[in-house]
Amino acid sequence: AAVDLRAFRIYATAIPLDRSWWQVEHATRFANAYIATVTAFLVQNVARHMPDELQWIVWVLPGTVGGMLIARWVRGRKTPAALQAARPGAVS
Repeated sequence: AAVDLRAFRIYATAIPLDRSWWQVEHATRFANAYIATVTAFLVQNVARHMPDELQWIVWVLPGTVGGMLIARWVRGRKTPAALQAARPGAVS
């Protein structure tokens, strides 16, 4: 929580390129918490019914799929100015 407050204070005083940055940040963290919840549920309820050699899939799959979906969603939400500034070697 302290890290979030510090980040909010820094971002609140700066003029962001994307005015909806807090919506994207909030939704990203919310989705990450959901992925953690799904992973915990699967590990406790599904992994015990799987062979030992395949239990690692239950740990890795939700984070991998969820992370790719979150990254795709964030890319779709960014404005062209924010995308230009995020490119390596971009001159502002």
